[in-house]
Amino acid sequence: MKARESVDYLLLGSLAAGPKHGYEILQFLEQHFGPAWYVGNSQLYTVLKRLERKRLVSSEVRSQENRPAKRVFSLTAAGRSAFQAWLGKPVKHIRDMRVEFIAKLFFAGHMETPVLRRLIAAQQDILNKTSERIRSRLQKEQDGFSRLILSSKLAMARSWTAWLHESVEPYIETFGGTAHG
Repeated sequence: MKARESVDYLLLGSLAAGPKHGYEILQFLEQHFGPAWYVGNSQLYTVLKRLERKRLVSSEVRSQENRPAKRVFSLTAAGRSAFQAWLGKPVKHIRDMRVEFIAKLFFAGHMETPVLRRLIAAQQDILNKTSERIRSRLQKEQDGFSRLILSSKLAMARSWTAWLHESVEPYIETFGGTAHG
């Protein structure tokens, strides 16, 4: 998935629990995704405007006593539906595991355990198929450097598969469907 689309879903997810103004969205993102994903102030408002044009979010200006008014953003029904559809799909590329899948795992952690389990099972299936394709290509590849790259990709796919089994499964057993521990 393109980084731009991923940020769209990240912002939709930040609004899934309720309306927020821009600074609250930035705080949410920094608190939960700071080490993995940075969204700057200008990028935030550019994306929010785009999501509003697509009718995935709505906004209203709320006045405050002795302070400037603030614009509060909310998820629309279409936005919630788009977010749920994104959340239910595993990532297709190994390179998307580190950021996009982690975001999906975070948001799915606020839902019922079966949602988490379906996401994990679907992701394991994708990783297994990816590993098999890479193994097949590796057996046929003659060029030494290409083999080196393919073996690197295979190692990453195996590593993510092991991580899902060794770390994510126990996490779900402990915290699944109860937000985050």
